[in-house]
Amino acid sequence: MLDDIYNLRDRARQALNRGDLDGAANALVTAAHQTHIAESDYVSLLRPLVEVLTRRNDFRSALTVGWYLTNVPEEWKRAYAILERVPPVDRARTLAAGGEMEKAAREMENAGLVTFGRWIVGVDENVLLVPGLMVSPWQPAFTAHGQVGIKF
Repeated sequence: MLDDIYNLRDRARQALNRGDLDGAANALVTAAHQTHIAESDYVSLLRPLVEVLTRRNDFRSALTVGWYLTNVPEEWKRAYAILERVPPVDRARTLAAGGEMEKAAREMENAGLVTFGRWIVGVDENVLLVPGLMVSPWQPAFTAHGQVGIKF
């Protein structure tokens, strides 16, 4: 299976060299679906995926993938660098994970999330790009989320 991962990563590099960002993203996402691989191999797929998604101006997806990598300080810098390009709910989650709770609370309010003591309530909507298998490389999907949470 590792050959498949390396082949997909090489295919992504070739696509990038041709300027085919969709092809590169598709190859890297396909490889990243193989979650049974070693952590070092998985990270070697995700770092270029963050870069490709950022170059495609798909900042929400880039940030989501980047969250997995934030155990390394320079990855936090990359995540913070694109915060202004994502909705408040994503900024709030990133800031909270980074320990900046006051800033995260402001962003949560901007996102429509409200706190009542220990309870958090909110609603948000998104457009999600899903890798297509037969029709096209990426298919858009609309999602809506109602959220209720409790602070620990």
